[in-house]
Amino acid sequence: MGTEIFKWQRKRLATSPNPATRISVKVLHSFYRSGQPSGENEAVLQQVELLAQGDFNVELIYLSADDLEFRSRAKLLTAFGLVTGTPTASPPLEWMSDADLIHVHNTFPAMSHAWLGSLDIPKVITAHNYRAFCANGLFLRDGRRCMDCTTHGSTRAIVHGCYRHSRVQSIPIAIQQRTSRSLVQLMAKCHRVLLPGEPMQDTFRRLGVTNTQVLHHPVAGGLATPNSSTRNDAWLFVGRASPEKGLADLLRLWPSNEMLVVVGDGPERDEAQRIALDRHLPVEFLGSLDGHSVKDLMFESRGLVFPSKALEGAPLVYGEAMHAGLPVLAAKGSTLATQTVADETGATFSFADPDSLMAALAFIRNERAELSNRAHLTYQERYTPEAWLDQIVAIYEDAISSHRQM
Repeated sequence: MGTEIFKWQRKRLATSPNPATRISVKVLHSFYRSGQPSGENEAVLQQVELLAQGDFNVELIYLSADDLEFRSRAKLLTAFGLVTGTPTASPPLEWMSDADLIHVHNTFPAMSHAWLGSLDIPKVITAHNYRAFCANGLFLRDGRRCMDCTTHGSTRAIVHGCYRHSRVQSIPIAIQQRTSRSLVQLMAKCHRVLLPGEPMQDTFRRLGVTNTQVLHHPVAGGLATPNSSTRNDAWLFVGRASPEKGLADLLRLWPSNEMLVVVGDGPERDEAQRIALDRHLPVEFLGSLDGHSVKDLMFESRGLVFPSKALEGAPLVYGEAMHAGLPVLAAKGSTLATQTVADETGATFSFADPDSLMAALAFIRNERAELSNRAHLTYQERYTPEAWLDQIVAIYEDAISSHRQM
């Protein structure tokens, strides 16, 4: 259903003098609420800009959760579509008339998988989370890893009330995952399922999605080597202050002789501040900051602390840390912890073992110069815009070529 109900919007970007001669890419995305900072939204916008700079004829076609929330008919149809397993939102078909390829990002909650799957146009899809298999997209329940929906069926999400802690609101997602129009079925109709990290790819493959390829989120800005004398002794947390991100639990273990700067806001901020105050911790809460300010802090800090309890996908913040030469301290269990160990760019700790946090902090302090060098090398090899563009060109060309041979 078109713009009159769901308020589809479009933004065309092209830097080529003759965009008609370039590959025409339609990027489809459903944006999360503006009041909730989203690394996924940021990643999509960065990638669209890079495509334009890379001489693609690119158009961003999108929905906004803000619009869905305040458009009563769209909200009703979205709920009905989820309950029946047939989300109905689709942009005007004529918007696709000049498309050589469609790149899909987030479809939740309203974008029609049936419509996307029926288009006779080459498609790739980027999965930023685990929504295809898990109602909350995190494989996390009550602060612990939960894979029940993959082993006992999606109805377990209803039993546990996994989406927004509501059994009623979990019903539509659980039903949709069981239909022929599920996100997993849409993935099967795409040439490639692009995943922003090897640990995430391992998970998808174990769950039966075989047409995957790793494509790390790019980080723009060029390589810079900060002067070590500009570093301060503070550690840095960047993220949403919410239970799955683990900030409050981290502060319950955080040593009183280590400074920590917290960037981000959310429902757990008040509790985190209370814990810091009660324990007399040297923690500074800065709230939400713009990207440039966060980048400056990364270049100044001792290390990035990532205490997430969720499996996560491959957070954009990791590539940003690599760009800044910033070692990472990650909680075991997240894909970022797996990535950090594989790249040798930091250390991990366990919430179940407070001593492991102290040991990890000491390790990064002692090995900081070497870890920073490895972070820079990791950025150069994997996260530069040039590396991303080289890979995306090959992926798009392969998808278009394969589609022509069908």
